[in-house]
Amino acid sequence: MENKITDFLEEYLPYVDFETPTYINMGGCAMFALELSKVLTSMGIEHRIFSLFAKDNDTAGEQKGNIKNFIGNGNVQEPFGVDHVCIEVQGKKFDSEGIVRERLFEGDPIEMNANQLEMLIKKSKNWRRVFNRTDIPIFTAELAKIPERFGTWKPGEYEVDDDQDAKIIDKTTQDGIDNEFVNTLFGRL
Repeated sequence: MENKITDFLEEYLPYVDFETPTYINMGGCAMFALELSKVLTSMGIEHRIFSLFAKDNDTAGEQKGNIKNFIGNGNVQEPFGVDHVCIEVQGKKFDSEGIVRERLFEGDPIEMNANQLEMLIKKSKNWRRVFNRTDIPIFTAELAKIPERFGTWKPGEYEVDDDQDAKIIDKTTQDGIDNEFVNTLFGRL
């Protein structure tokens, strides 16, 4: 392939996030990763799914134990959740913003397969509520266009400019997230 899939994903995924009315990475990252995994699988693109843990998470050790227990035998102990879920392609980690800001996370990520992620989504009740789950069909439809759009993509075609990026931040703060968290997340307010 002349165009690298990682370059395309780095540009296209923020576009998908911008087209989705609520901020995906605040409760929808696991669904986003699952849907992206399905598309990449259909294209024959090797990838891995990871759960990441925030640097400021005091319960990361407990969460990791719960996830390992879940992956091992399917048991879910509440409260149960993860800080973030992403996809790795060719050594780069991606979420709805494009490249994952790994400086926000620490420790060893936990790898899982698509079936385990789907079961985690179904069984866990501890997801952030900022993301509106009625928006799932919006990003699912955009992700489904990846095979066609990657085939005709020219770099810069789906680039999100600074004004659009600011709108993503605005919709995040309007959804009730405090500015300190947004500062940490985006590092630019």
